[in-house]
Amino acid sequence: MTPGRLSAAVLIAGAAVCLAIAFHIGTIGIASFRDWTILYVALPAGFGLLLLAALLLGPGGRAACAVSACAALVAVVIADAYLATTDQEPVRAARTDGDTRSVRDVVRDLRGEGRQAYPVLSGRTLLSAAPDGTLHSRIAIDGRETLPLGGIADALTVYCNQGGAYLIYSSDAHGFHNPPGLWERPQLDVAAVGDSFTHGACVPSERNMVAEVRARFPATLNLGMAGNGPLSELASIKEYLPQRRPRVVLWFYYEGNDVSKDLFIEREAALLVDYLGQGFVQGLEQQQPAIDDALIAEVERAYDTGPVEAAAPPPPVVRPLDVLLLRHLRDALGMSVGNADIPLFRRVMAEADRTVSSWGGRLYFVYLPGQARYLGLQIAQSGLRTRVLATVHDLGIPVIDVHEAFSDSPAPNQLFQGHFTAEGYRIAAEAILNRLHNDGFSPLP
Repeated sequence: MTPGRLSAAVLIAGAAVCLAIAFHIGTIGIASFRDWTILYVALPAGFGLLLLAALLLGPGGRAACAVSACAALVAVVIADAYLATTDQEPVRAARTDGDTRSVRDVVRDLRGEGRQAYPVLSGRTLLSAAPDGTLHSRIAIDGRETLPLGGIADALTVYCNQGGAYLIYSSDAHGFHNPPGLWERPQLDVAAVGDSFTHGACVPSERNMVAEVRARFPATLNLGMAGNGPLSELASIKEYLPQRRPRVVLWFYYEGNDVSKDLFIEREAALLVDYLGQGFVQGLEQQQPAIDDALIAEVERAYDTGPVEAAAPPPPVVRPLDVLLLRHLRDALGMSVGNADIPLFRRVMAEADRTVSSWGGRLYFVYLPGQARYLGLQIAQSGLRTRVLATVHDLGIPVIDVHEAFSDSPAPNQLFQGHFTAEGYRIAAEAILNRLHNDGFSPLP
């Protein structure tokens, strides 16, 4: 092949890829002027047309454009590979107002007062990577790998500080963020599963989202835990709820990371994937004393070796296909179109709905927006939103959309302080309670 024909072939191939990307984005339902996602159609389409226009140049011009296009492609692939190897949760700057202590300092100060305190230690922090990239729990009970889903039971627990004061609470009988006595109830009104938003970060215990629901439905159990993703939430349902038969299960979905990041991590943990099978449980409720011993030992080891609040997340698993698809770069730019294992998400939600329906309960999917949506920084997030909601609707699971409730606020951006503010949690709870009221639910006598 002559250099001229090679250059033309490169330009045509590049144009075809760009136009295919534009077509893909435009046909999965995200191109809307309201969200400005039309940019993600126009940009690749425009670049593709420019590559086609370059075919009209002379041999030298075509060769220069082809070389430039190849160099740009190599550069962005290298950039994505770099992001893949450094992918981790953002580190927030230290506070300069209110209580500026670290979690470690708060725990130590409480212990200095004679109060045995512990930091939050969630299942995510207990996963370590094997050489093959799979994830395994560092906890073993009776020689069997075990992944706790709650924290240390009946413990003074130090969580987080985003408003100037630390959230410190006494955990319940299985290490979750609930008032005492709920586990003794023979049946529940409501149970909630989710991540740190459901856990209650970082407002006083009585002002978080689930507590606001509990004010109306007293028999409301919170199984939310920081770091949870969809598979952990399915696991929580199967471990703790069938014997308590809550009439309503609230599945809190956070658009910022649940399927674009958390599910990619969780699918590497075979112990979590096993929950997709109908008969699998670890029997965590019966093992709580042994779990407490193991978690306490884990915390004390962290005290000896480093900050307890900074347990290292599992190292990123780098997949060549993800790099070629620029998944990490698109994530960093807020262009998370397609950055989700939707088929696996569908399996998780179908199994969750089947499990809740098995005791006559009803699963609700509660959609929680991220702050970036209201800052214009997650322009393409609506694409993932469309695919997630279409999946849930297709399964027949009712949706409570907190984004719609926030959009009615004059300043939705002010409802965040990293997580929601107390007012943001109140608005979210109000949307939930209104839907439950409209669907005819009232508290158990």
